Amino acid sequence: MTKKEIVKQVKEVIEKNGYLQVAIEGVHSAVDLIAEKKDKKLLIKVVENIDSVSRDVALELCKLADFIGAQPLIIGERSKNVVLSEDLIYKRFSISCVSAKGFEYLLDGLPQPIAAKGIGAKVRIDGTKLKEIRQINNISAEELAQKIKISKSSVYRYEHNYAYVSLEVANRINNFFKSRLDAGKEEVESNILYSKDNEMQLAKTNVRALSVKRLPFNIIAKGKTNYYEIASEGDIRTLVKRAVVLKEIMETFKNNYSFFVIESDKKEIMDLPVIKKDKLYNISSEAELLEIIMS
Repeated sequence: MTKKEIVKQVKEVIEKNGYLQVAIEGVHSAVDLIAEKKDKKLLIKVVENIDSVSRDVALELCKLADFIGAQPLIIGERSKNVVLSEDLIYKRFSISCVSAKGFEYLLDGLPQPIAAKGIGAKVRIDGTKLKEIRQINNISAEELAQKIKISKSSVYRYEHNYAYVSLEVANRINNFFKSRLDAGKEEVESNILYSKDNEMQLAKTNVRALSVKRLPFNIIAKGKTNYYEIASEGDIRTLVKRAVVLKEIMETFKNNYSFFVIESDKKEIMDLPVIKKDKLYNISSEAELLEIIMS
């Protein structure tokens, strides 16, 4: 499937499960779909090949998800030339990756993908070390496969770092060689991409804020109950494209407010307010910020 076809299928699944959603289109973004249902939030990146997601994109996806309390997901068709299995979760820079059909399974009453029936935690085996210790022990790939009850092709994939390994298989390999060959569940699954030290305050208020990249906005801020998406960079054409997305976010999700912080004589862009930097920096409370946005 093409990315457009995957997005279409994912949007249908989201709608069927009663989530509100916004598709981010027309701008380069680390997030393609935002979905929300009560207290559940999803940030989704859609690609044909999950290996095409760069570390920088994954970083921004994780940063935003952590800040707003959302679950980041990558949905794709394949990894390299291998079609993603419907009942497996893959990992890309600590982010869970699933097929479009697998995503449908996750939303069918499974709040945490890693806990889904038939889906175990995945770890990365040190393929070079596995091959070395196998050869040192004078064991063929076929013999190892028989001993730990996997296919010979799986041994090949593990040794060439083409695949993650279930914890069960990793433990069998470790026990067989009496050596630790996997990276460990905690290392693989932990979010190592983002530190909360990157957070700041918005102007002189007590509103927490985070600088982001590769998104339709440059700053995301969080007050007591409200979120603020702030765009502050780009030419007028780019700002208009961003305004289309920001307006839809504000209209779709409750307690979301979007505005621009640019030096311009314009008072608004597509009905979204424009606030000059010096005025924003002198705001001392969230109530004052809301008053300016709504005026």
